[in-house]
Amino acid sequence: MKKLVTLILTMGIGLSSFSQAINDQAVIPVSVTLNSIMRIQVTSGGNMEFVFSSIDSYTSGIGPSARYVTVFSVASSVDFDVTLDTESTDFIGEGTGASLLLDAVDFQLTGGVAGTNTLLHATQLPLADGEDIIVPLTNNGGQGHIFTMNWQCGVTKDIVSYNVGPDRYSNNIFLTLTKH
Repeated sequence: MKKLVTLILTMGIGLSSFSQAINDQAVIPVSVTLNSIMRIQVTSGGNMEFVFSSIDSYTSGIGPSARYVTVFSVASSVDFDVTLDTESTDFIGEGTGASLLLDAVDFQLTGGVAGTNTLLHATQLPLADGEDIIVPLTNNGGQGHIFTMNWQCGVTKDIVSYNVGPDRYSNNIFLTLTKH
């Protein structure tokens, strides 16, 4: 019996020493969530109105001038493109329903990281039907991008050559920010 008690005590002490942890561990879950940030905002010049009221404006066009400037900004945490698209394939006359070709209006684009002013297109770009990537860029570590569009109408090709009647012709222009 003495041997049995010694055996039980030895096993009890042995098992209790195995059941006690030498090291203990706690788990702290840590995660980092990175959401894509993409914002585009027209800060000025969101409504262009070219009014032809003289023979000179019909033959020489209107712009570029400070009155015909659109400034927009982009904030993005990822590489991005800015595309320009039109709602209709032409400018549509509000009174007559006649159309004026999109290429009557063109623009030049400058911009870059805030505080810089890089010429992004060396020549005036005519408006065209369909999406056109006008700003293929990469992100800039969270710094803002500022872009300036200098608009003009009837300068590259005079308005008289379009052979359209008097009316107010309009179209909506969309700037779209997309992940590159």
